[in-house]
Amino acid sequence: MALMGSLARQSFRLLAKPRLHFDRTIKPSACFISTSKKNKDAMVVEKTISKPEVEENLEAKEENWISYGYSVVDREYDEFTHHLLTFVSVTLCLVGGGYFLAYFPDLKGRDWYQREAYLELARREQEGLPLIDKHLVSPEKITLPDDDELGDFEIII
Repeated sequence: MALMGSLARQSFRLLAKPRLHFDRTIKPSACFISTSKKNKDAMVVEKTISKPEVEENLEAKEENWISYGYSVVDREYDEFTHHLLTFVSVTLCLVGGGYFLAYFPDLKGRDWYQREAYLELARREQEGLPLIDKHLVSPEKITLPDDDELGDFEIII
């Protein structure tokens, strides 16, 4: 939730940045409030900044700026795009990928084997058979070699 709030603040900051007016000046307004008990008034001061001053401030501020690669001109757009794409890719890859892996069908059939084993145990209990039969394959179907055929072959049991 905090990440969504940060994303909303970033987008608001991009939309609310000061724009150039027709006379090529930026007119930000500031509200100075006195905290003294004597004076409870608030005043609004408008300061006009010329374009060269703005460019000097931007150059001084962006002196050590290294772009993320989305824009080499606009720092705010570059950072916003980087944060947005990082948020989306982490959300889709980690959260979406984890959700996909957690609820993906069982391709190896492990759940099916276990379910069939429980059904077979229930059937054997109902019919009164031992749960595990010592003759998994009936002895009549097995043909073993004679002692003559085995010769000197060592049999390990």
